[in-house]
Amino acid sequence: MDWKSTINTIAVYINIILICVNVYLTYKARTLPYRQMIYSKQLEGFSEVIDTLSDFYVTAAIFIGDHGNKLNDETRVELRNKTKNEATAFNKSCQKWMVYLPIKLEESLCDYFELFIGISAPTNVASKYPKDHVYAEDPRGLLYEAYLKIINTARIFIGTELLSRETLDLITKIQSG
Repeated sequence: MDWKSTINTIAVYINIILICVNVYLTYKARTLPYRQMIYSKQLEGFSEVIDTLSDFYVTAAIFIGDHGNKLNDETRVELRNKTKNEATAFNKSCQKWMVYLPIKLEESLCDYFELFIGISAPTNVASKYPKDHVYAEDPRGLLYEAYLKIINTARIFIGTELLSRETLDLITKIQSG
C-alpha cells in the first residue's frame, strides 16, 4: 500500500467521524429547545399543583385539628363541604398539568386524594374505603404523610436536593479556598 491510499483511507474514517459528530450535534440542537420547554412547563405545573394541594391540605388539617383530630359521621361530611373549593381547584390543576408531570407524582397525588376521600367518607359509603382511613386514629397525620410524599416526589424530580447540595459544596469550597 502506498502513502496516497493510506491517507485516503484515513480521510474516509475521519469524514465518517465528522459526519457522525455533525448528526449528533444537529440532533441535540433540535431537541434541546424542546427539552427546555418541557422542563419549563413541568416547573410551572409543579408550582400550580403544589400551591393548590397546599391550600387543600391546610384547610383540611385545620378543620381536623379544630375537631380534636377525630372525625365522626357528621364531621366527615363537614370536612368534605369545608374543603370543596380547595379540592375542586386541586383537581383542576392536576387535570391541567398531568400530561407534563411525572407518573410517580401522579401516583402520589392520586394516593393523597384517595386517602382524603377515605378519611372524609360518609357512613353510607364508608364500606368502600379502607377502615384505617375512614376510622383513622390520626387522620391529620395520615394526610400529612401523604402530603410529604408528594412534596418529596416533586423535590426529586425538580432536582431541589441536588441543586442544594451542589450550592453548599460550592460555598464550602469558596470559604475554604
